[in-house]
Amino acid sequence: QQSMSSRQDAEYYGYYLRHMVTGNVLSNSWKDNGGDAGTIDYAAGMLIVVQTPDGQQTVADFLRLLESGK
Repeated sequence: QQSMSSRQDAEYYGYYLRHMVTGNVLSNSWKDNGGDAGTIDYAAGMLIVVQTPDGQQTVADFLRLLESGK
């Protein structure tokens, strides 16, 4: 069972990732930003992305870039 602190850290990390993606990758396409193509959520340690096929690839490329630290 996760402690309260690690659960809060995971929730913050999910919030951070969601906003990094929706603010930097096809930002006008996300439903949260008024678009009609994409949704994104973070649950159980997974980022759940619903987007066009090109959007999926762009999100994946962006996440790899974040992971690399470049």
